[in-house]
Amino acid sequence: MVPRLGVRSLKQERPHLVQPKLGKLTQGSIFCCAVASGYPGSRVYGLTITARCDVAQDKYPVLNYLPVVELKDWLRVDGLEILKETETREQNGRLTGALKQANVSPSIRTSISLEEIARVHFPQDVGPKVKRRSSKIFTELVAEVNEFNRILVEENGELQMKWFLNHRSSSVSDLIRRLVKHDILGFYFFENIFEDEKL
Repeated sequence: MVPRLGVRSLKQERPHLVQPKLGKLTQGSIFCCAVASGYPGSRVYGLTITARCDVAQDKYPVLNYLPVVELKDWLRVDGLEILKETETREQNGRLTGALKQANVSPSIRTSISLEEIARVHFPQDVGPKVKRRSSKIFTELVAEVNEFNRILVEENGELQMKWFLNHRSSSVSDLIRRLVKHDILGFYFFENIFEDEKL
């Protein structure tokens, strides 16, 4: 059985997939047993994008399709990559901000380790209260960055996602919210492909 993509009305915010019907593939058809790079072992469907006229006249040497995967699988592959890129960018921003606030050039990171920067420029329990507080914040940030980098090196997606769920659950929730609102470039959210099956 091959379901076809249909839209209930122009006012509807999200695409709706109609019940599957027997017949030939055509543009907008959803089919099973597709393959998606980076998703080995996952259930993958395909959304046909080959031109309708070419399909109707059997003129296509290759059937072009967009992969459709379950939300849980998307989160552990493409979603996880987005989370890691965002976290790395935000950590770099926080480190740069802390260094600038302490009148230390952010370029120092290219030649000296974070631990050495913390030891020299952010000594613990030294100086006035404001200085001690900024030293504590920077030291905690360095520890967090190091922990995150250790997890990245292991290349274990399950462990990385667990870190995000434990330390950045709001980032995971925000990513899903943005996906549902079609606010992530290149990715689209279908609530389901069959009436009783959620993606």
